[in-house]
Amino acid sequence: MSLNDAQLALIEAFADALWLERGLSRNTLSAYQSDLRAFAGWLATNRRRDLPQAERADLLDYLAVLAAPDAARGRRPDPCLVCGSSTAT
Repeated sequence: MSLNDAQLALIEAFADALWLERGLSRNTLSAYQSDLRAFAGWLATNRRRDLPQAERADLLDYLAVLAAPDAARGRRPDPCLVCGSSTAT
């Protein structure tokens, strides 16, 4: 499930705030944005919620998915597989 413009703008605003307040590097901000987009995609697909409606339990469940056996072997799940969409053509 793709993210809507409002969610992408929210993630961008968060990254801007981090840059202004903490001076984080471009690579760090990019990584945070990527992680948030993956979580937002999972949240939309699995919980039918946008980021502002996320609850603690949602985040804990998402982290459990990331900590599944593939992640334990040092491989991070493909965010597209985590959120239920496919990039295959």
